[in-house]
Amino acid sequence: MKKINPQILKSFKSAIQKLTGYKRRIFIAELTKDYFDGSPRKAECYLGVGRKTAVLGLRELETGFVCVENFHERGRKKTEEKFGNLKNDISEIADAEGQADPKFQTDLIYLKITAGETKKMLEKKGYSPENFTERTVCNILNRQGYKLRKVRKTKPLKKNT
Repeated sequence: MKKINPQILKSFKSAIQKLTGYKRRIFIAELTKDYFDGSPRKAECYLGVGRKTAVLGLRELETGFVCVENFHERGRKKTEEKFGNLKNDISEIADAEGQADPKFQTDLIYLKITAGETKKMLEKKGYSPENFTERTVCNILNRQGYKLRKVRKTKPLKKNT
């Protein structure tokens, strides 16, 4: 291993923080080859990067193939995506129970029923109660543009004397 000046090491770390993805891994791999005898363990120790990142960068450098970063496929899928027809079923229920803003000031539709009642209606349509909670139904309704609010009672008009 070559002796590295602490100031240069600090510059390397700064450059690593500014790079992302494939470029970052290749830079780490080049540093590992040039300064750390190709040892990902030493690169991890001195540069503060993950050993797996250094190994992946070295493999990409040797083969010339870039590993695809598929971050958008990670994470939990929305309930509407898991159950294909759920969105349509909730819309049917909400449209039957919906109420427009009385003054037409907004384009929101207010529901006369709660998320719990909507969930019960979905269970009658054949959905299992373990599949989703009231909070999930509430979130789906909000994403579709429905707002859950208490329905206001009609107020009698004031008599003009």
